[in-house]
Amino acid sequence: MTRGAEIDEFYRLPDSLDHEVIQLTRAMRPANNFLRGALDTHVLLAACSDSELARESQGRGQFTTALLSLLGSTPPEELTYSEVMERLKDIKG
Repeated sequence: MTRGAEIDEFYRLPDSLDHEVIQLTRAMRPANNFLRGALDTHVLLAACSDSELARESQGRGQFTTALLSLLGSTPPEELTYSEVMERLKDIKG
């Protein structure tokens, strides 16, 4: 199963969308080792790119299911991000 939502090109997120989150985190500061740009400190693992569709089986995302299975069988500290992508079970579809 694939699913998605069409969003009107004129739709804009409300300015107050993050109001509660911002109030909760206003006094927080990033740790020193996270002050660099996000691409230097984080890796995004995604089921698909913006031009693809993610797949579901039995109401669960196939990518998430495969990732959790891998992380449940191999300690995360023993994996590199490249190894995660290489070891993920093939997702059909």
